[in-house]
Amino acid sequence: MPIDSNTYPHAPPHLVPHTFYTEDVSALTRWVMNLKPKSHSPIFFNFLDSHDGIGLIAAKNILRKEKINFIIQKAEKHGGYISYKNSPKN
Repeated sequence: MPIDSNTYPHAPPHLVPHTFYTEDVSALTRWVMNLKPKSHSPIFFNFLDSHDGIGLIAAKNILRKEKINFIIQKAEKHGGYISYKNSPKN
């Protein structure tokens, strides 16, 4: 699914650890290749972490559930903390 470059791109925060943990750049490459700039000279800004941590909600549209769980398990193994969000939709 093409990503509108005028919206905030949520993918890299979870694709970067996935790429390091799996030593496989294909998911990150697919995401980048699907960016559709709206101008001839777009500027992309992204960050990998914030005070909210690394969000995985957007990952469900890019990675299979098993790969998301893999990221969570690796983060926990390395001392990371996981916050689970519950909402009426999900």
